[in-house]
Amino acid sequence: MTASRRRGRGDNDSLVRSSSPSMSAPSAPLQHRVGLTTNLCRIPPVPDMKKTEDDLCLLFAEHAKNSWEFLSWVLSQTKFRERLPHVRLLHEEQMNIRPRKFWWRHWWCHVPELKKDRETDIFMVFEDVESNYRFALHIENKTYGYRFSDGQAEGYSVRAQHMANKKEYLSYNDFETVLISPSAFREKYKPKCDLFDVYISHESIAEFIPEFLS
Repeated sequence: MTASRRRGRGDNDSLVRSSSPSMSAPSAPLQHRVGLTTNLCRIPPVPDMKKTEDDLCLLFAEHAKNSWEFLSWVLSQTKFRERLPHVRLLHEEQMNIRPRKFWWRHWWCHVPELKKDRETDIFMVFEDVESNYRFALHIENKTYGYRFSDGQAEGYSVRAQHMANKKEYLSYNDFETVLISPSAFREKYKPKCDLFDVYISHESIAEFIPEFLS
């Protein structure tokens, strides 16, 4: 059930969004059912200043919720790409099961193997609407001026495995861990960055969300 590790897909920052038929937007009925649009006007604005990690997490999560183009691009870099375009982001279910200001944030979990509580920066659960199969992305966001805390990178997959198949985390069946950061951060901390299943650079995300270059 666990995801395979370190497949090196993070090097595909130059992925052309239109290169695969599976990445095309779904038909209107499915898109309506999934609740995604390409209209980003609903995304809360972030003041025009240097963005914090929390600012960037918010922008990433809200674009994933509201833009099918961006969400499909993200998923196309994971092992779940073949499930496009039949996936639904369970953001409403996440909010309902643990009400808070942001549906994607503050998913703390005590992991016995780690002997401490850990948090995922951006937690997203998806469902294949054809099979009801569920999977999750555990996303860590880093900016260049920061570094991993002790055991943080090593603990991501352990925590994701611990949370799988539990009702309080929407009973997802499989997962991948994802690191998003500037390319310079990855170069500086590559051994720890390679512990994540997928790497996506801030520079490539900036093609969709320009604030990631701030």
